Amino acid sequence: MQSISGNDMAKDFLGYLPELPDVMAQFIELTRQLNTTKTSYANILLSDQILSTRIFSYINLVLNTSKTDYLSINKGISLMGLHMFKNVVLAFSLYPAFEEAGCIELFKYSLSTAYYSKEIALQFKFINPHDAFLLGFLHDIGKLALKNKFKDEYKFTTHNVLDIEKQYTIEEELAKFNYCHSDLGEYICKTWNLPIVVTDAIRFHHYPLDAMLPQAASIIYLSDILAHKNMRITSEDMKIFQYMQLSKSDIMPYSMGQEKKLMPYFEILGI
Repeated sequence: MQSISGNDMAKDFLGYLPELPDVMAQFIELTRQLNTTKTSYANILLSDQILSTRIFSYINLVLNTSKTDYLSINKGISLMGLHMFKNVVLAFSLYPAFEEAGCIELFKYSLSTAYYSKEIALQFKFINPHDAFLLGFLHDIGKLALKNKFKDEYKFTTHNVLDIEKQYTIEEELAKFNYCHSDLGEYICKTWNLPIVVTDAIRFHHYPLDAMLPQAASIIYLSDILAHKNMRITSEDMKIFQYMQLSKSDIMPYSMGQEKKLMPYFEILGI
């Protein structure tokens, strides 16, 4: 793939790159400190009224089985675990960036890919499932930059390979726009100070065997197949299945019941 410098991206996409939400930036900084508690994360979240309200709603919609007393955010963190809590906050906190770019369907698709990635990682122990969720959700974040800059000129499908709307390949993106979403995604996540394993997997998610950690990038690749509802397996797909020592039948069960996990997000966001 063509490699374009970060300086060029910073210059050409000034004002078009999605920014890391302030709450998540504070979460990342907190992660680097010793002796942090779930209360520390809850306090940061509470500084954003809209976001904290959405997370509070999610906790009580998904985790409150009694439906009598409301669960606090601290209790929610305890029940879902800190790592999953941070992933849920990331999804909700980045939603406005998708909304502003007019990419609601891309948000839904990214969320679906995140859950597929998590389930595959959880079952087959390739990488940490919470890291897999992060990779799945952010893998197409570069498309937001392309959509912000090129508006309706940049089009993509998000959920059905049979859609008649144009879907650019990496090569076509480079030819038409001089940038591709995977390189932009890598650059965006680097500016957010995410680990190199994350940024590398996002850059190579269309060519996972070229990645630093091929299994991480391959999980995104396989989750893409599920999220696109793609029943046709290409020769390139078969290379990834062979590398991962999986078959199509191994991952297809994860396509069942996926909507149930996504509906709380859609209900809370009204989408």
